[in-house]
Amino acid sequence: MIGDIKARRADFYKQQSAQLEQLGGKVMNTYWLIQGAHVTLPLEAVKRLSADDQVRYLELADGV
Repeated sequence: MIGDIKARRADFYKQQSAQLEQLGGKVMNTYWLIQGAHVTLPLEAVKRLSADDQVRYLELADGV
């Protein structure tokens, strides 16, 4: 079951990673249970990312 979920999300995560890299970010980890990722991203790119209709939630790291 986990392998199936990971396989179904693989193409999406590949596209998402490319988009985040264009913003100067780097995907550190993706999650199989939720469609989410741990990403390093310049603060100036956060506003642009938050305007994306596919982004439902952003959380800054502690201390930022």
